[in-house]
Amino acid sequence: MNTSLTYWASRSPLETCLTYFSVNYGYLVSTVVVIALVSYLITVHRQRYKNLEYIRKKYPDPNQILNDTAAAVEVLAITGQKEFPFAFQLSLQLAMFKTYTTPKTSKILVSTGEFEKECPRRYEDTELILREFADVHGRIQNHLKDHPDTPNEHVLGQLDRKEKAIKRLNELHGKYNIGNDDFLYTLTMFITEPVAWVNKYEWRQLDEREINACYHAWYVIGLEMNMKDIPESFEKVIQFKEEHAKKHIRYAKVNWMCGEPTLRLFITFLPSFLSTHLYKFACIWFT
Repeated sequence: MNTSLTYWASRSPLETCLTYFSVNYGYLVSTVVVIALVSYLITVHRQRYKNLEYIRKKYPDPNQILNDTAAAVEVLAITGQKEFPFAFQLSLQLAMFKTYTTPKTSKILVSTGEFEKECPRRYEDTELILREFADVHGRIQNHLKDHPDTPNEHVLGQLDRKEKAIKRLNELHGKYNIGNDDFLYTLTMFITEPVAWVNKYEWRQLDEREINACYHAWYVIGLEMNMKDIPESFEKVIQFKEEHAKKHIRYAKVNWMCGEPTLRLFITFLPSFLSTHLYKFACIWFT
């Protein structure tokens, strides 16, 4: 009889199993690790692209979003509040900050006296009123998730909040001589800055449907704010923004009179050793 067969025949089943696993332990561990890693990567990929796949499946034609306001609002809510909330919020804050680079806009803002005296309150009021009409879909969906039996009239009440917020914003703007092009420039910043930030700094590029949603949702808001001659495509929005910037952006003391209080507000969220150096750098750069 073969020597190796004699050896195995003389051992008990338990000893045989223990010997087998001790010899092949490294191989088994490697196999388990590889399987676990592959399973993890598949799970991460599915979860990471879950929202994008939902959007693509529900709206196979990207152009549908350009003709369906409800679809645009839904896609923008998913992208801005679930996929890239930090990039969207920061880009919109900086978009507002960039509007201070046009002296005409800065002069109007300084004339209100609120930047020097009540900058934090003005910032909070602006954010609140923007959220009232920009976050409607998210509020409704979050509420329905916890309270699916909510009466339809309560849901429609959220849409009333949006209309009231826009009406109030129009009343506030109506007190000042703000040109249509100045309104449009701010609108184009709100459309393009989130797209640029996500495409440059986030883990994936925005899908065409998401870009169309950014454009169409804010396009409708522009109409509700009585803006005229809004560019008819995302590409034309970029063109208008660049042409307006070349024509109107220039240095003026009133720009810094808006920017300085806003910068002070932004750096309050940073550690003191960082905020001090950042403020000094900004003062040198902008003045």
